[in-house]
Amino acid sequence: MAFVLAVKPNGPWLITKNGSWLVTSTQQGALPLSFNTAVGLLPLLERPRETVEAEVEALRTEDTPDFAQVVRVVVEMELTALAPYWVPLAVDWIRVEEVPVFEGLLVALQQYRHISQRTRHQAKRLLKASRDAMASTDPRPRTPPPA
Repeated sequence: MAFVLAVKPNGPWLITKNGSWLVTSTQQGALPLSFNTAVGLLPLLERPRETVEAEVEALRTEDTPDFAQVVRVVVEMELTALAPYWVPLAVDWIRVEEVPVFEGLLVALQQYRHISQRTRHQAKRLLKASRDAMASTDPRPRTPPPA
């Protein structure tokens, strides 16, 4: 059974076949998910991630691959391309527990002045929240600083 999620009403579509994600449109046919095909998936970022994930979950079959693969490719592609419209939307999709995957890109993002200050600060907050979360789960005992 195939999984089909419309990115826009008239395509492109995100589909699964044999346990792999594919991106398809009327112009190009079905191609494997990659940086090149992820461009067609950018409109997903215009919707709340929770909404898209709920749609994916409703369509999920037993052989549907992990949606995190799609998130990783789309967000990483956009944080690499640095298009001012798409970057804030991509950053909005990142969850604190996913920050280690995108850490280098989030650090670099803070240096680009053509990206809004709001987005640069959001990247900084994500990095801090990730460090704080990791510190709170670190089993090593804390030693007080010397007096």
